[in-house]
Amino acid sequence: MAICACLALAGSSMSVALYAVANERTAATDSRAAARVLAGRLADSEAKVRQSDVAGAALATRVGTLEATALDSKNHTVAKTAEAVKRSVVTIDLGDSLGSGFAVSAASGHSRVVTNFHVVADLWVNGGRDVKVRTGDQTWPAHITQVSEQSDLALIDVEATFPVLKIQSSPPAVGDPVIAVGSPLGLEGSVSTGIVSALRHEDGKDLLQTTAAINPGNSGGPLVNSVGAVVGINEMKIVSSGVEGLAFAIPASVLCAELPVC
Repeated sequence: MAICACLALAGSSMSVALYAVANERTAATDSRAAARVLAGRLADSEAKVRQSDVAGAALATRVGTLEATALDSKNHTVAKTAEAVKRSVVTIDLGDSLGSGFAVSAASGHSRVVTNFHVVADLWVNGGRDVKVRTGDQTWPAHITQVSEQSDLALIDVEATFPVLKIQSSPPAVGDPVIAVGSPLGLEGSVSTGIVSALRHEDGKDLLQTTAAINPGNSGGPLVNSVGAVVGINEMKIVSSGVEGLAFAIPASVLCAELPVC
């Protein structure tokens, strides 16, 4: 009994010792596991911090780019657009009168130029078709090929190649910025700016009302949006005492409907 008891006691002590050792080992294992978990969490946190830093840097870059674009748009868009558009705009020279026009297509050493019919009306009704087109000190022979008297539009073939302007047939929004380019009083390459004041339908005609200044000689020149696409063809303005900023252009959609240029 005693032995057994002793064995039993010895067995109990050993069990306690083994249990203690096992607990110590388990605790050590748990500690190492906890350390690994903690290290993993720290690594994840560091990775997230690095990702956050990268995202922050990318965001800062995007913000910087947007700010630079906005600044460039604010300070340079009108000048750059006007400079590009002017290369496509010409003066229609009829000797005793003149107007403006712009290239809508070019191929094989020829360009097709759009202007107002009223610029060439006298010549056309008297059977004449030949005009001159000039830019700066260069002049080229040209020929009226098609007109739309009702829409006040004419198409001229020029023996020269000019950059072509894109035509935006969809109407601009009221308030959109616009640029008028042409040869008022023969002053080539003149630029004026304004906005689309209203979209009108007067006497059976669609018109764009704009605050962009135009004068005699601007007729037939392009009214373009901020990216240089033609939204209208400058046609006329209201002149009266106390009246300012009432100019009108033929919508580009009318040009597309009346002449084969779009």
